[in-house]
Amino acid sequence: MTKEQTKNQRERDSRKCERMPSEEALLELFQSFVYEYSYKRNLAGIRNCLSPDATAIGSATGEFWTNPDDLLASLEKDVEKIPQEMELFNQSFRVERLNDTGAVIWGRFGIRGKTADGNVFENPDCQVTAVYCLKDGKPLICHMHGSQMPPHPLATNQEPWPLHALNRGQHETAELYRLLFDNSPVGILHYDSKGMLKDCNQKFLKIVGSTRQKVSGMNLLTLPDKEAVECIGHSLKGRMGSYEGFYSSVTVNKITPIRVITAPIFANDSTISGGIAIFEDIGEHRVTQDRLQYQLQFEKMVSSIAKSLVSAPIDKIDQVIENALQLSACFFDAERGYIFQVDAEGKTLTNTHEWCAASEKPLMPKYQQYPLELLPAVLAFDRHAIEYLHFPDVTTMPEAMADFKKILIEDRVKSMLLLPMLAQGKFIGLFGYDCVKSSRSWTSEEITLLKVIAEMFSNALYKKSTEKQIRENEEKHRFLAENINDVIWIFDVETLKYSYISPSLTRIFGYTPEELIQSGIVAHLSAESLKTVLDYVPERIENLRKNRQTRYTEELEQITKDGRRIQTELTQNWVINLVTGHAEIIGITRDITERKELEEQNRLLEIHRQQSLKADSLGRMAGSIAHHFNNQLQVILGNLELMAFERQKNGTSSKNISDAMRATHKASEMSSLMLTYLGQHQSEGQISNLRALCNSQMAALRDQLPAAHQLILNESAPDERVNINRDHFSQILKNLVINASEACRASSGTITIDITKVLVSNIPARHRFPPEWVPEHECYICLQVQDNGIGIPEDDVYKTFDPFFSTKGPGRGLGLANALGFMRSVDGGIALSTQPDQGSKFSFYFPCVKGLSGQSAPAVKKSSRQACKMILVVEDEQMVRFITRSILENFDYQVIEAENGVKALEIFKALKGQIDLVICDLVMPEMDGWQTLEALRAIAPEIPVILASGYDQDFVMRGEHQQKPQAFLRKPYNSISLQQAIAQAISQ
Repeated sequence: MTKEQTKNQRERDSRKCERMPSEEALLELFQSFVYEYSYKRNLAGIRNCLSPDATAIGSATGEFWTNPDDLLASLEKDVEKIPQEMELFNQSFRVERLNDTGAVIWGRFGIRGKTADGNVFENPDCQVTAVYCLKDGKPLICHMHGSQMPPHPLATNQEPWPLHALNRGQHETAELYRLLFDNSPVGILHYDSKGMLKDCNQKFLKIVGSTRQKVSGMNLLTLPDKEAVECIGHSLKGRMGSYEGFYSSVTVNKITPIRVITAPIFANDSTISGGIAIFEDIGEHRVTQDRLQYQLQFEKMVSSIAKSLVSAPIDKIDQVIENALQLSACFFDAERGYIFQVDAEGKTLTNTHEWCAASEKPLMPKYQQYPLELLPAVLAFDRHAIEYLHFPDVTTMPEAMADFKKILIEDRVKSMLLLPMLAQGKFIGLFGYDCVKSSRSWTSEEITLLKVIAEMFSNALYKKSTEKQIRENEEKHRFLAENINDVIWIFDVETLKYSYISPSLTRIFGYTPEELIQSGIVAHLSAESLKTVLDYVPERIENLRKNRQTRYTEELEQITKDGRRIQTELTQNWVINLVTGHAEIIGITRDITERKELEEQNRLLEIHRQQSLKADSLGRMAGSIAHHFNNQLQVILGNLELMAFERQKNGTSSKNISDAMRATHKASEMSSLMLTYLGQHQSEGQISNLRALCNSQMAALRDQLPAAHQLILNESAPDERVNINRDHFSQILKNLVINASEACRASSGTITIDITKVLVSNIPARHRFPPEWVPEHECYICLQVQDNGIGIPEDDVYKTFDPFFSTKGPGRGLGLANALGFMRSVDGGIALSTQPDQGSKFSFYFPCVKGLSGQSAPAVKKSSRQACKMILVVEDEQMVRFITRSILENFDYQVIEAENGVKALEIFKALKGQIDLVICDLVMPEMDGWQTLEALRAIAPEIPVILASGYDQDFVMRGEHQQKPQAFLRKPYNSISLQQAIAQAISQ
């Protein structure tokens, strides 16, 4: 044996077996035993292969060992005589497993070797039989029988093999007898002529539930069971005896149903030397017989239900199912059998079929459309997580099913079995039984057959549902074909003729089916659609012939009988006509004109919504930027003015300071542009003639265009007035013309300005800006700027008016955004139309007004500042407060500062009657400018107040406010605008 084999043997020794290993494994075990004996001559290794109660028989008289110690003592003498390894040859062994606990190995082999004295021996015909039994989970030799033929003539001395020659037939018979005796499936007793028990096998001890020690020396004729004693007595009188009944053991408290047969044993002198009895436990037979009978009845019931469901017509299936529920529930002694079905949405369970015993109240009315979500345990069926739910005692249900358990206890259920019903792998319902009066457990064999019944119920209900659906569908299809708005048609692709068109054709196209069948597709397809169809026909025929794609969906423009063009959606299924062999289309045509219009409206609405959200977001951002940005500009501008004042006092001036002040004003205009885009900045407007205003700009505009570009103003403009800020309009017109020129080719370009009067109904809804603008005036003056340039891509149309969106590089893109804000401020709008390589047209719609050209707002009255001495400045930005105070003190005002509205009220109350004017910031924490104004007026109703803000005045003054300021001061302001605001405030 190799080292690896030895290692494997040790691993096998360390493992416990529940049953006898395979025949190959047993043969390997036996060969390891032979190896220990013949090659290693290792008695310790041999002991590891023997059972603790092993016995052995040798080939010589008296060679019988009843325990391993005696056997190993004999082998030890043998090893002394033959210390060297022996060689085995011509080995041939067979293995047979008798059962899970016993096996036999037998065979022949030859052996040769040398004794301690140097004598050589050889025996080619040795035999061995080994019986293996499981002991503590290990297969060990519990009995062994060895024999050998007379030694070969080569052997000079008596063969030292420890199992010496014995009559082969006699020993084999004894071995076979013992083997049968120990492994007999029935109990066997051997008793003498006086009825004293001489021997018994293990099966007898198992039947009576006793041990060999307890029955040893028992006199069978003294048993309390008279019938058993009589049966044994027959055998001792030379007759056969038999007995069947319940045997009560005298050694343990056990009663066993048995069948006993006894027979006498005759000695050589024909006297009766004793008897033999065979004990058979017939309890197992009875249980098996009852179980088989029960199984047969169960299978007959299942077969009966199957036959009934298969042969039942559709309208009788429900009755057959209820009969089957009654039959099976009674078979199991259950008080209720039922079926629940899941609704189409998979959300509720409904008790559709029920049988219950007469003593029980039906539960079907209670369980109608019961929410599945309340039964998480049942939802496991839907996920295929469990095969069934079986609770012999519902009170032992797990805590996770507490809600389900509560329901069952309320229904007085003691035991429950639930099985899922599946149709094509989908969970469609439940089938089960409730035991109310007593508890019951279902075996795995019963549940397996009940799964078959559940499958039959599922198939029957699915069949019923399917056939009902087929009937309903037939009616629906007939109704749809006659009344559907879609057109169903069959078209022969190779003859280009219709073979069928549904009557709904007339409602959509105005043609009768017969007219189109006669005229063909040229009658209702536009030229573009006809070309599209004829182009794809060859490819789709090839796909059909080669079993590739056969289903298509497309949109085509078609023409009705009265000439209208409509948008249609075609769903096509290409097939081969088995009669003609032609390719055919089974198709459905749907009029989607309204749908396309609705989709376009929805698309526009979504764009409008996105634009509105964008405007809101930009509004908040621009307002915040304007507030903070203008505050900082106020500090810069104020400091520059103070520096200028100082230089004036010194009689010097500085160009650097003047340039810095102009740059500050320019930066302020940038924040105004952002607010203008959002309609939060309005310049003062004048009633103007739009044509005259454009005409005055033409020369300057032409000077800024390339020589190859023309600018044309249409002379037939109406004599109408609009209310706009002229300077702002001039800047917008200039930006529009420059943008149009840049869109044209360098070699040539024409830009046309046209002014017309339009009714509100003629303003297009497509590509209208701002998206939320709804024209409300009766008529509008329309200014159109049109070019013949490259046009604007469709994807960029709705980005055109976004701030800083430009295709001409970074740092640009405020011109059109400013124009949109300008139109917001005058309650007007813009419409854009564009075509690739044909140019774009911007249409500006101004509300018409009546008035004289050149009118403007009245001038502010001037007033002396002598009536104002003490000014309260309320401003949360410390640097702005300081600059404002410094400028005011430069003009000899007495100034008091407050960092917020709360502080201002405290100061105002303390100096009531001394403060002549309040300059208050609009945006402040805790109390804003409006709240501070109302609180000041509550203390002193006549106090003049100036509101200061980075927002435009019109935007700030929107809305309802209980108190109004005397003047408004827009940040960043200089000393002049500050003095003008003070003069306006104290003059009112």
